[in-house]
This record gives sequence, C-alpha cells and structure tokens, in this order.
Amino acid sequence: MGRGIAVKNLRVMIAGDSAPLMDSKYQTIVVAIGGDGTFVSACREFAGENSLVVGIAGGSVNFLTSFSVISDLSGLFGGTHKVSHRVLGSSKVYYKTTDSFSDPVTFANDVVIAPCDHKMVNCMITDDQGRLLADFKGDGVLISTPMGTTAYSLSMGGPLMHPTMQALLVTPRAPRNMAARPIILPTHVGLRIHVDADCDLISDGLPDHALHEFTVLHVDRGPDVLVALPEDYSFFEQARQKLGWFK
Repeated sequence: MGRGIAVKNLRVMIAGDSAPLMDSKYQTIVVAIGGDGTFVSACREFAGENSLVVGIAGGSVNFLTSFSVISDLSGLFGGTHKVSHRVLGSSKVYYKTTDSFSDPVTFANDVVIAPCDHKMVNCMITDDQGRLLADFKGDGVLISTPMGTTAYSLSMGGPLMHPTMQALLVTPRAPRNMAARPIILPTHVGLRIHVDADCDLISDGLPDHALHEFTVLHVDRGPDVLVALPEDYSFFEQARQKLGWFK
C-alpha cells in the first residue's frame, strides 16, 4: 500500500460504545489512510468484491481521498455518507508466437505504454472487432480510468472525467502529430494496441509486462469498486480546490 495504511473490517470506539464501521451489508470495509496512491492501491486490491473503500486524506494531493479524520469521518457512523461506483480497467497481453495470454491485471488509475531506450513508437489502436480507432506515433500512449484522469493523464493535457463515468480515456504521450488528441471511449469498446518497437507496460505506476511487435495489448473494462463519500461531496468542488480554478 506504499507509505499509507489500509485497514479492513475496522471497529471503532465512539463515546465508549463499540460500533462497526458502516453496516453489515458489505463483506469488507477498507479504510485507506494516506494519499491518492494508497487509495488507488486499496481500490485495485478490493475491486470486484462486496467491499467498500473509505479514503482518508493523509497525502499532499488528495484528489481521490474524500474524508478527513477530524471533520468528516463522523458521517460514516451516522449514516450520512453516500456510495459511488467507480469503473476500473483490465489489461492483458496477447502473444502472437504462442497464441497465449498473460494473466489479466486490474488498474485503478492507468496503464502506460512507454518505449524502451526512449525511442519513438507507433501505437496502432483498434477495437475488439479490428476497426482502426487511432494511430499514434510518439512516446507511447496512456489508457486511463475516470478516476485516473486526475493523475498522469492530467499532466499530459488529458481532460478530466467525472469519476462515475462508464468510459476509458486514451491519451497519446508526446505525439509527433500535433493533431493527435485524447479519445474518450465507452467501456463496452475493447481496445487492442499494437506496437512496432520494444516497450514497457506500466500499470498504476508498477512494472508490468514487456511489449513488442509480436504482442497485442488488450484493455477492457475491469471490475467496479464501491467508494464511500461524504454526503456533501462534489467532484467539481474538489477539482476547483486542487487546481485553483477561479482564483
């Protein structure tokens, strides 16, 4: 979980009374105390389960963690929270020479294709029916979940997506053609990415498989994750505060 802390099935003491965090309809309650990296790790690990992830701000950015220990956490026990469904992504590598796949990897933020030795790479992107969607030449591409659009993609000029959207974002990295722009696609469209050079695959900042001309990266919708939010939470207010809009 990095430098943060993740706690499961927490019980707390309020005014001398022992009370379970939330209620029993969730199999697991995950409390992630730290920054966005800790929160992302918790979402990735517990996605697809009947689990609820609670992010408590402890980092410096905190786009994704929405509770503070002092002022907001009491809403969890009074039933004044709300629950949000977040879409994650799933990637796996197809090996042409052996007609086989790697094990799928779930990502909560993004998966990045980066050429080895800092060389330029051509990334041809098709859908799962073989129809051409884009052909980017540059420093690779990044595929982001809606949650991940406040991370690496944002620094590359990608748009913000509301975290509850059912979509994936494809952002070219330093494209050679200035007309190349990010593309938002619905999650029912499976992405197939072909490269013409050796590349590293990085999922949520962690090394993944290697890519080359005899591989095809498959990116599809992954499992959903349930996230607890304060009753008055607003993604746009969060964005205004973190990005300094209207100052």
